[in-house]
Amino acid sequence: RAFAFTILAVGLVLRGLAAERAKKAGTAQPLPAEASPTPLSGAGKITSPPLMCAVRRIGRTLDFAIDEARRCGLPLALLFIRQQPVLASGDQRRKWQEDVEASAIFSYAQRRLGGHPLLPCYAVSDAPARTIVDIAATLGAARLILGVSQRSALLNVLRGNVIRQVAKILPEEIHLLIYS
Repeated sequence: RAFAFTILAVGLVLRGLAAERAKKAGTAQPLPAEASPTPLSGAGKITSPPLMCAVRRIGRTLDFAIDEARRCGLPLALLFIRQQPVLASGDQRRKWQEDVEASAIFSYAQRRLGGHPLLPCYAVSDAPARTIVDIAATLGAARLILGVSQRSALLNVLRGNVIRQVAKILPEEIHLLIYS
């Protein structure tokens, strides 16, 4: 019991230190250059606020976002974040075309959307919740769709729940939709 308590206490202290460091960092970091979207398909100029969806893989959340964007007639801003604990100087310059997972997701979405507007957004970040909110606010998204975390409960305790973090800092004018 003492060993388990010690491990748990050390983990919680480290999580608290990481949260404090993230709070001090604030939103001072500029968005990665690739986070500004370039339409893959659809009409040239987009006039309505996009529906934004942040995904890690092809799945039900992505399919729901595609169907919802079509149904509402809104462009789909699809965000893929490559999460890394520590960022190197070259990470901010990475492009989604160089990332196999991101390319597969964006290609899948483009095929499913047909001629409907798609805005691929890609970022490498050590703070995914803050990055999601920054990009959603920058794009002026009408709604943000997130899927329920597939991580274990222990990882959610140690790293924090991304959905909760996003909900805390998301501007009121952007509606958060959690798809499970």
